[in-house]
Amino acid sequence: MKRTLSLVSLLVGLIAFSAPASAKMIEVIGIGVNVDITTDGKVMIVSLIKDAPAERGGLVNANDQIIAVQNVPGSGFVAVAGKKIEDVGALIRGPEGVVVGLKLVRAGSPELTVNVVRGKFMVDDGT
Repeated sequence: MKRTLSLVSLLVGLIAFSAPASAKMIEVIGIGVNVDITTDGKVMIVSLIKDAPAERGGLVNANDQIIAVQNVPGSGFVAVAGKKIEDVGALIRGPEGVVVGLKLVRAGSPELTVNVVRGKFMVDDGT
């Protein structure tokens, strides 16, 4: 069974309710990707959240495989293959305005490294 989980749902401590209750939108801090852990342990980007930093930056695509994450600039990259989705989320999330580095594999391309600045964006609260 595949487990698809938005990294947004992993940002519990960073959620700031800023929209009226009737709007059912919440403001979150992150990069705005939905990821899936495949049965063989690969971390795949399933989709990008509209108007979130990953989409706005244009460097990350759906179907990219994340192979490593650099949580803080200057730190080493941490391989993510075989990790739980919660652990991957912990590596990717962090404070607003801080860069997260992603080592990606994209179909038909060599490995690439991209940097995405964490920022605020709005998502539906799911209710």
